[in-house]
Amino acid sequence: MNSISKTSLSQSAVVREHKKIHKKNLPVDNVTLGENRSSQISDEEDFIRQLQGKKSSKLNDALRCFLEALSSGGGLFSLTTEGLIIMGAILRAAQGNLASIPVMIADKLSGKVKEHNGFKAYKITSMSEPYGTITDKKLSDISASKWRGEPLWCGAGLFEDSHLMAVEINKSDGTDKLKLTGKIDRGKDEFIRKFFESSQAIYEEGTFLTEKVKISKGRLSENGTMEQTGNRFTLTLPSGITISYRPYEKNYSYTHDEKVNSLAVQGDIEIVSGQGRDIKNLLSEVNKALGIEIKEPLKGEMELLYLKKNIAAMKLDGPEYRAMLEKWNKESVPVETQVVALLAYLKKETSVDVWNLPSYKWEPVQDKVCDTPGGKPYWTGLYSDKYLNGSLKDFKLVHNNYSTDEVQAILDIFRDTGSLISTKDRQISLGISNRGITSDRDMDVGAGNYTFFHLSRSSSRGSLILSNRPMERTDTVIHKVGKFGKVGEKDFEDRIPLDKAHLMPVYEVMVKDGVALENYLEKINVSSEENKDRLIGGLKSYGITSLNGKPLEEVIDVSHSVLKHIHDKSLHRKKNKGTAESKVLSIDIPKRDMTETSDNPLQNLDKTFMSAISAAGSEGYSYFTSSEHIEDGTILLEQKKDTFVMKMKLGEAGNKNVLASFKEAGITGENTKEGLHYTFTDSNGLEYSYYPVTENYHWNRPSEFTIITRKLPEKSKKLPEGVPPYSLQGLMTVTAKGSTLKGTELSDIIEKTGETLHIDTGSATQSDMELTWLRKMALLYKAIDRDILLSCQDMPREEERQYLIDVISERTGVDDITQLPSYDPVPEMGNMYKKDSPAPVKGGWGYFKAPLLELEPELNNYYPFTYLHGNLKEILSSILDKEGLLCSRMERERLGVNKHGVGGLDMFSGGADYVFCHLEQDIHAGDLVFKPELLNRLDQIGHRSDQWGQVTPEADHTRIIPYDYHKNYMYEVMFKNSVNLLDYLERINVRSQEEKEDIINLFKEKGFTSFGDRTLDELVQVKPKKQHLKEEIVHKLSFFNTLFDVTPVNRVMNKIASSL
Repeated sequence: MNSISKTSLSQSAVVREHKKIHKKNLPVDNVTLGENRSSQISDEEDFIRQLQGKKSSKLNDALRCFLEALSSGGGLFSLTTEGLIIMGAILRAAQGNLASIPVMIADKLSGKVKEHNGFKAYKITSMSEPYGTITDKKLSDISASKWRGEPLWCGAGLFEDSHLMAVEINKSDGTDKLKLTGKIDRGKDEFIRKFFESSQAIYEEGTFLTEKVKISKGRLSENGTMEQTGNRFTLTLPSGITISYRPYEKNYSYTHDEKVNSLAVQGDIEIVSGQGRDIKNLLSEVNKALGIEIKEPLKGEMELLYLKKNIAAMKLDGPEYRAMLEKWNKESVPVETQVVALLAYLKKETSVDVWNLPSYKWEPVQDKVCDTPGGKPYWTGLYSDKYLNGSLKDFKLVHNNYSTDEVQAILDIFRDTGSLISTKDRQISLGISNRGITSDRDMDVGAGNYTFFHLSRSSSRGSLILSNRPMERTDTVIHKVGKFGKVGEKDFEDRIPLDKAHLMPVYEVMVKDGVALENYLEKINVSSEENKDRLIGGLKSYGITSLNGKPLEEVIDVSHSVLKHIHDKSLHRKKNKGTAESKVLSIDIPKRDMTETSDNPLQNLDKTFMSAISAAGSEGYSYFTSSEHIEDGTILLEQKKDTFVMKMKLGEAGNKNVLASFKEAGITGENTKEGLHYTFTDSNGLEYSYYPVTENYHWNRPSEFTIITRKLPEKSKKLPEGVPPYSLQGLMTVTAKGSTLKGTELSDIIEKTGETLHIDTGSATQSDMELTWLRKMALLYKAIDRDILLSCQDMPREEERQYLIDVISERTGVDDITQLPSYDPVPEMGNMYKKDSPAPVKGGWGYFKAPLLELEPELNNYYPFTYLHGNLKEILSSILDKEGLLCSRMERERLGVNKHGVGGLDMFSGGADYVFCHLEQDIHAGDLVFKPELLNRLDQIGHRSDQWGQVTPEADHTRIIPYDYHKNYMYEVMFKNSVNLLDYLERINVRSQEEKEDIINLFKEKGFTSFGDRTLDELVQVKPKKQHLKEEIVHKLSFFNTLFDVTPVNRVMNKIASSL
């Protein structure tokens, strides 16, 4: 045993004085705890000192010294590893019992333990006993468990969760064999890998054959072979036992590689033997082969596993905790000591003696299926009852049915297993056909070990509606955004603990392995009365007349919000992103089925429309089309002196079709300083200019420390040869010669452009615009990620619409987003000031509004604002000369106005397409302050720190969702293209009365006596003096907002300034 310094065991003066007071030699049995349980911790030191003063044979010198060191050292949690080892040795030797954590020694150090004041004494006397002893009866239990299997509790520290699953499989010759499956603990991978590499094991890489099974009447039987990819070791022992292992991958990414094991199967081990073999002998032979002891875990090890699972489920597994485990692992701390220390850790983190909770049940449990025993074990959370019956009591788990035949898919579930089962178990363990929409990718990202649900208050959405009880399991993973089941280390860190799930829209709830429907099913939704009748008839043919005690007619309902299916191709782009197959260009011109809807085109290219283009002048006028190929479904039309110009940004699908059309026509691009650039003139005389979209665009964003000096690293000012800056990517400019055009001529130009480029340029309908609105809303709220959003465009239009409505409604916490009073998915253009027009003129890039202020009422008290870097009067003059538009860098360059602004890398980040603002409650902040209504615009992107305006897909994770704006200091809130001052300007802040008069005179010179709904005197306001100081401090220290997002300097400065 390691020695401890004498100083750490020396008696403190306080203790010596205390021992003088307690001179009576009372037996330890007479020592009692305080009457009030709440005083346990405060009485701890006194109680320990009383024990130290007793001259009892049960308290030898070592124990007294140990307790003294503990009492003067700050409690159990402060003990060094050496101290914990001593404590464990003492407790084992004394067969002691702990009455409280962090440290309260019970009445007796041996014998029966009394319970005091209604709380249980914590007992450790059984920790060294084996758990789940394997007896001769185990074989019959395995047989009775049928397809579900029976856990064999063995190999603590070697096998994940200290068990293997044993299942009986009928062989083709009529006999049975035994298959054991499980996962090797990641920490043991190197040891196991070296064993196989040094043995006579066969190593396979790429595509190889594995056994395939089928399920019939609840039992498994051999069914030929199936192909799998990755790599594995297979070793056959002299006795005929085969052991196969799928090793973990180092530096694993989610990218599919046929020679790399998918995340779901990494660590999988499989042991196959004849059924008649004695299980203990089977494990003994494997034990000898591996050179490591495989035996039943101790009860203490099972309790330790339970505590670790709960700590992870509560997201208390931070650096301090991980360092503690790592240290214990290196120093072989006894299991009893580890259990006690984790109880102390939980007491420290939760302020509760968790072992005293009624929910403290360290033994694993299993789902019951039609009285069939067995099944995979799981553990329940310490506080799951509190939250599932409290803050989450109104929530359901929703499982969507993506099969093309929703009825048959549900019938298959009840026929085969009566359970929802993970992809890996369906495909590999049970041989059930694939019913998932991304099963291959699920295996790659680790989701193949889980069953997927959404969390919803509504029981009308989704196919299978379950109670929230599966969320009690400690292995359940909850995400607030669609991560496609990614459970790699970084994504796992983003999970949500159960106590926070009610505070935000939850998109993914993943339950490990699967769930038995008879324990949780509350309702089944189908899409039609016909399907309801089919399902009832099918279930009755299986002998099922009720579900969970209710008649089928009550359980099965018709819901028109149910998605019938999502085609397999809808996720083709995600599964094959970056592969050669995804780069194959299609030159088919998609034709929209205009009979799908009865709505008419949103705009008619008539005289009124042409007059609006003319009135808008150089600012342009928006023509709306679908957003299948054109970003935001918007083409900007601009009538110049001798030419007519159309500008648009193409998305991924539009880019593919355009490049296909170029390839077909033999058109090649030229590498310029702005990247690859295509220019050509077609047979109609139309001139084209295009910068292509780069797949997987990456820009080296400057580090946070660059914010301090604004010295830009060279790598941030460069892109690979041929790659255009992000703000140019997808930019298509089409120029037609001519000073004036008629509507028919414009219609002809737009149509010919679509035919030449193989993109849809037809006039948008109401349904087109609603889909565009829904897609933008889904992105803004991160209801689904960008890849699945693009995949949804392969769905039937009405189906995509309903799906987006569902996920947005879930995300925003409303029953149905379309029922909000302000739901109006029609684009609009801003009001512009024109000298020769008595009324404002509509024009510029179109944008959508959303009911954001209705959804997030806190934002009604927040004002977007911006600083005009430079001479305020000069910049305002140029803005007023351009019809009152505050423009992005790209728009300023298009219009040829003053290029005010400070961004040096906006072209690379994509921020050059946006107007930069900050967000504050203080109306005195900034130079131009905008109305909160500006926050209703759907084309906004928000960051809480300086992200250099980055809007690329790789920066999606940095965006803040609008309902979190008020929780952060929003350093960047950006609005696309331009902001119309006539619509949104709240006030102009100036620094002196003299400057106010100058600005008012400027407005009068431009012909204004008022502006919008403000008089000029109301519009222009002098900032309070303390605002100057605050802005000076904030400006000089603003880099802290990037370095420390959790410390919003601006709000600290607000408090300082307001105290001046």
